Amino acid sequence: LYRSSLKYWVRFEVAATAPSSTKAPPDELEKAKSSWLDKHDLKESLLSVEELELKLSVSLCIANWCRAVWSHRLPTLFLENKEKLDRVSCRLLRNSSKNIINELYHRIKANETTFQEAAFTYGQGPERIHNGLISLRPIANLPFGLASLVRSLEVGKMSNTCKISDDYCLVLLEESKPAALDYETEQILLSHQ
Repeated sequence: LYRSSLKYWVRFEVAATAPSSTKAPPDELEKAKSSWLDKHDLKESLLSVEELELKLSVSLCIANWCRAVWSHRLPTLFLENKEKLDRVSCRLLRNSSKNIINELYHRIKANETTFQEAAFTYGQGPERIHNGLISLRPIANLPFGLASLVRSLEVGKMSNTCKISDDYCLVLLEESKPAALDYETEQILLSHQ
């Protein structure tokens, strides 16, 4: 809580002292407010309209300020971080028994079962309820150190049995999207700065 409060205070101070060129125009603020209200409820969030507008204006000002200060470095930042920004989706099947994982590997390879069925039936991690799916995300945000493993896989290919922590697992690469220097990626890079 302390760190979160400190972070917001720093953002608030930067927004308060930022050049007027980085302040959010009224139409941009209204658009952000409308978008926020489409997804959230003011009463549930315990915010007044004024507090919401203040929070949104700070966020928009910080985004504009970051762009003004660091946009010239975006190509360099992108190249330095591209590997972490590539996004992947995979399926994970974990079990404490190496014999079960080895048997499931051969059943999946022989098309006797699907990876999804095996993950749901035999998986022991929380991803089990999603048939083993770990949804599309930056490769650096993959759990359990899967990043290095999925980098070696081709889309649609399954790993051999491997060990993660105390479990044995199989990983199937579902989707791979190389990062591009688009607006969304720019926003991620600028927010990290």
